Amino acid sequence: MEPLKPFGKQQGQVRVPVRRSVLQRLEKDPGALVAEIYSATLELTGGAIPGADDVPLAVRQLFQAEHYRRQVISAGHSGFIAAAEQDLSLSLADIGQALQSSGADAHLALFDQMQTWVALNPEDAEDLTEDEPALVALDAPFRALELSKGLSTALGRWTALQPVLKPVAEADWSPSLRALAHSTPTQAVRHKSASLAAIARALSDPARLGFGMAAASQSRPDPVVHHGPCVQLEVGPGGDASRGRPLQTISGLRIGLREAQGFSLYEAVPNSGDCPGLSGLRTDRLDDFLLHHPHSTGRRLAHVSMERVKTASRICKALRAPAAIHALLEALPQPASATCISVHAIAEASEGGPGLVAMIVADQASRAFAARITEKGAVLLSEPSHESLVTLSRDQIEAAGVS
Repeated sequence: MEPLKPFGKQQGQVRVPVRRSVLQRLEKDPGALVAEIYSATLELTGGAIPGADDVPLAVRQLFQAEHYRRQVISAGHSGFIAAAEQDLSLSLADIGQALQSSGADAHLALFDQMQTWVALNPEDAEDLTEDEPALVALDAPFRALELSKGLSTALGRWTALQPVLKPVAEADWSPSLRALAHSTPTQAVRHKSASLAAIARALSDPARLGFGMAAASQSRPDPVVHHGPCVQLEVGPGGDASRGRPLQTISGLRIGLREAQGFSLYEAVPNSGDCPGLSGLRTDRLDDFLLHHPHSTGRRLAHVSMERVKTASRICKALRAPAAIHALLEALPQPASATCISVHAIAEASEGGPGLVAMIVADQASRAFAARITEKGAVLLSEPSHESLVTLSRDQIEAAGVS
């Protein structure tokens, strides 16, 4: 294996903020640095895949390689190709460079086989909708590699050598990212558009909306912090296999199942009695956790019907809830970025017409709010104190320019 080396050409004008505590744990947990940079990149782009000029080259390459790793763990190589959100050739070039530069030779060998298939089957790759046998054959060796020597270890140690990171204190991380995302008018406009689109997806995608509603509908609401990828799980006492979605809530790990009548939330039961807890695990590393510590479902904690989810989606659209939530968070003295949104209640508002209450986890789960939205306007409350922080009329929401 070649020694670790910095990548030759860098965009030196930008350094991505990372917490000093994460850098200090580099030797013990290099994957934490990869997760930090991955989250930071999503924050800088408003949740979008980074383009050529969004972040330094080495950061973009790390992001693409980590995105590839996460996709393959959750959906296989076929799933990675099918879910490509931009020019696949650009993504493959970034991934290949990151794997080569980080010395991840065994992962690179598998990646090259996938890349060869794409080159030989460009039309199939562009319209891939089901598992391709040649690609499926790469999945088990990849997962075996992850269990023995994870790709994040190589990527984290390589990236730490690049002159593209800016160590900051814990309390300064989210504000630093936000300042960087709004450092030019063009970046600010793009970040606003991407952030609004991410909120809109959270309130319209049936799975995200349904599982969030189930979590928030419990007698003690337990909003979702992170939606994990779909994975194969053992369901019920018979151990039947089914596709489920791991969810990190305020209380801990849960499993969401989409069933015929709606969306259900279940306890997550480790298949091994000595499974460690989730303390210290970043919420965006559920794929790593479940790869090493498989879980099955326990008792059902909550259920929300498909009809109620559809009603909530219609109300969110009618009230322009994404625009309202975005405007509320932007109006704070220290503006916040939504990480996850769980609709807690939908009902007729006291002044007539529909209304909803949404629970908002923001700034990478470091802040929490609740939003009450009606046809006349919206109010943002702090959680758990319920202190009123921001009140906006419908005209003010419209004037914010994001409706």
